[in-house]
Amino acid sequence: MPQVRKSGTAWERRLDDYAYTKGLDGPGWAWEFLRRNANYRQDVREHLATLPTSITHISGAKIFMLPQRVETAEKWGLVAFANPEQSARDAALFWLPTHMNSIVSCHAKPANDNHPEQLSLSNFNGQKSVLVTPVCEHILIQKLHTTARLIIRGTSFLEGECVLTFSFEGIDNALSGLITLRNLRHLLCSSRETLVPLRPSDLKYRDYLVALDGHLAQRSYRDIAEVLYGTDRVKEVWTNETRHLKDKVRRAVYAGIELMNGCYIKLLK
Repeated sequence: MPQVRKSGTAWERRLDDYAYTKGLDGPGWAWEFLRRNANYRQDVREHLATLPTSITHISGAKIFMLPQRVETAEKWGLVAFANPEQSARDAALFWLPTHMNSIVSCHAKPANDNHPEQLSLSNFNGQKSVLVTPVCEHILIQKLHTTARLIIRGTSFLEGECVLTFSFEGIDNALSGLITLRNLRHLLCSSRETLVPLRPSDLKYRDYLVALDGHLAQRSYRDIAEVLYGTDRVKEVWTNETRHLKDKVRRAVYAGIELMNGCYIKLLK
């Protein structure tokens, strides 16, 4: 594993550069590791023609058209390629439902004037994206730390007011689906951004991401440690007998590499 210090320069990274990752859900973290994978980036370059472009719906949603399956994207766990230059906050990420428990399947039918629970994309607050395939519509609605993912069959959700019937298969999927429905209701009812406290997973995956970026930039373990823990603390303990900080950084590098090279799939559940 190369760890070559670039002499005469300091690593330009700061923890503030990773502030955007606060509150990411599992699929968001999965994308942050995947988009750093050189083989994924190469696949995107070789299949630019399959990268869906968007148009804007009357509801403000971004609509992506996918006329046929993209098997090269599916091997990465995605329905369609996403731009690796975009962070999890900006990219429209449509993961394969087979990898996720939190995607809720729905059947849509046209609403009539008397139905009390008719919905349309315009009813929801946040960033809305729709991937249209020949068999279904993948719906992604997200605002700050709240995300809901749906698969809709039947009437197109782009045509206006619909009545949605939600379905779950298995207890585990039902429990995850209930969380999605809670998020969906929050996105329906609330226009306010709620503050989410920093979670232990935020710090853990952020550290793995910093360590991975350091490894990819061929920085030394000490360079990485100075970004994570500060120059003064590293100077104080780096050469002590326990080497605990160096070992901690080494483990973070390995964890980041493993997540980038396939273990990110585990974060989708």
